[in-house]
Amino acid sequence: MSLLEEKRAILEELELIEDAISDRIARNPEVFYSYIHELSIVNSDEKVLSNIPNVDITANRVYMIKKSKRSRKQILLQQHEISKFLSYYLKNVKKLNGYKNDNVDEFKDHNQNFELFRDQIQRIKEKYAEESNSEAFDASLEARKYQYTMFSNSNHQKKDILSLEGQSIDINKKFSWEEHYGEYLHLDQYHQEYLNIVKNANVSLLQFIGFLQTFCDHGHLKNPPVDRNSKIYHGFLERLLKYVNSFFESAFPLINHVQFQKRIKNSFVEYTSTPIEDSSRGCLCVACGKWFKAITVYTSHLQGRKHLNNLKCRRRSLMVEYTLQNLFTCLNKELVSTKSFVERKYAFTVEERIQELAKLRDAYNANAYGDHEREDSQEDLSVSSSKETPPDDNNPLNLPLGPDGYPIPYWLYKLQGLDIEYTCEICGNHLYKGRRVFERHFHEQRHTYGLRCLGIEPTSTFKGISKISDAQILWSRLKNNSHLNSASATYPDATSSRAVVTNNKLEIEMEDEDGNVMSHRVYEDLKKQGLL
Repeated sequence: MSLLEEKRAILEELELIEDAISDRIARNPEVFYSYIHELSIVNSDEKVLSNIPNVDITANRVYMIKKSKRSRKQILLQQHEISKFLSYYLKNVKKLNGYKNDNVDEFKDHNQNFELFRDQIQRIKEKYAEESNSEAFDASLEARKYQYTMFSNSNHQKKDILSLEGQSIDINKKFSWEEHYGEYLHLDQYHQEYLNIVKNANVSLLQFIGFLQTFCDHGHLKNPPVDRNSKIYHGFLERLLKYVNSFFESAFPLINHVQFQKRIKNSFVEYTSTPIEDSSRGCLCVACGKWFKAITVYTSHLQGRKHLNNLKCRRRSLMVEYTLQNLFTCLNKELVSTKSFVERKYAFTVEERIQELAKLRDAYNANAYGDHEREDSQEDLSVSSSKETPPDDNNPLNLPLGPDGYPIPYWLYKLQGLDIEYTCEICGNHLYKGRRVFERHFHEQRHTYGLRCLGIEPTSTFKGISKISDAQILWSRLKNNSHLNSASATYPDATSSRAVVTNNKLEIEMEDEDGNVMSHRVYEDLKKQGLL
């Protein structure tokens, strides 16, 4: 196989992987959007959604209504499968980048008579004709594509959503049944260890979870429950970190965990040199655990021998604390869910507790793809109000969608005028549904940008004008008629004035102190009669 053929095969494999990932996200967008919040925390210095238009983000909210709701187990399983595909993808990209530049000497025509060029073209055409007519070539491509296809691991006994490439993934080995596939943290073991450290048997599991939540706001540093220099405490934090890190990697497989750990290491120096400020207590040194009243005293302390020695001796334990702080910041939602679940368990009767735990076990042992689960058809995804389209389970009445993408009652839809469409030529014939949205768009960037493209400076005078010809006529008359600029000086009692175009004639509208709008002529007549 030539070098060019090897490159072509790698690029073809990359396209197969891209198509497979796209199919899974198109089938269930929650595979991606379920972890977008955590991704924005991990990549806090990057704009995670900058490459996705706001219109698409808003439109994808509708997947909760239009798409069938999938189980948490199935979502995690497909995320792990995509993670495996991405590892293949990166290996192929690395292999592709490892190839040296193509050897083009064989294509050089030293005689410069195009004979070599014609021969090369003819050989390519003959080879393409042979391969295009070859059933073995088509079968090979289809077989490789089938390796990444959903449900390709199914058999006559069970329907499996995994592909042949992902058949080795066992999601139950990554989570215990108590964790419910990343929804809860199983902290009973670490709670028992914590009791031995604080030497207080009255500390409940809820209080222990509350202690873990203090890692999100530096509470574990401001008010530590035990001596932070204790070796027993350090060992406990290391074991806790091992579990939490494993849980985080299993619950969010599509996050780049290697990059996440690098970010933590790169920001560690800044973390140890930045004080934790408190309005009443001053500045806290993270490495020494000591409070300073003024920032100047703290700054001079950083160069002291004692601080440098503490930083050197406690570097490992400080790194463990800082890593836990970052992990618990990302897992704050899971901590809240765990705390809520523990509170509910305390309120359960014995029978209710047995039923709840049995429910978790059943979900753990159930198939990722249910026996009665079905795939969405195009009719299910349609938002048309046609009677032939079967109603969606979450929108059984086929209600119209509001501006936020959610169903609203038809009477409210009519009341807000969303059934009436308005077109604005200045915005590129953009269509607006409802008078309220149409009126609001005159102050938005799209409309003002359209006016500037026409050479018009946007002002409130042009509000309500949507045709390009009307806007140009008004702009030319505003520039040519100087009396418009002196209208406020001539009529100081008028609250405001504006110019409107009526039947291609420019008229001035005046407004009195009570807010009554009238024409220039009527305003002057009423003023002469002393009625204003």
